[in-house]
Amino acid sequence: MFTTRFTKPATRLAIAATAIGIAGLLVAGTAHAEGADDQFFGMLSAQGISFGTQESAVKVAHHVCDALDTGMEPSEISQHIAGSNPRIDGQTALEITVDAALSYCPQYANDMGDGRTVIGPNH
Repeated sequence: MFTTRFTKPATRLAIAATAIGIAGLLVAGTAHAEGADDQFFGMLSAQGISFGTQESAVKVAHHVCDALDTGMEPSEISQHIAGSNPRIDGQTALEITVDAALSYCPQYANDMGDGRTVIGPNH
């Protein structure tokens, strides 16, 4: 006869360990996202940049990373941001682009060794 109960202690322990491991991964992923969000919002705030909502700011930041993934340069990305929103000038759009890359896709931030950090897919 088939039963859905787990009768062996080892089986129950393995399932519990797996569930705890998965929960740990989910929490770690959320913690990283929250850390990136906090960093991004802090950088924007320090520069006096505000968005309508935090959700829209995060959405823009993720678009920045997606564009960097395709090989676009920060100057191109910032032009798109400024062109899509008449309330954002080119300099502010570039600051948003740099802040987004530093917070959400730091693999595109390159320390030049002289105190400068260059953002871009090919640097």
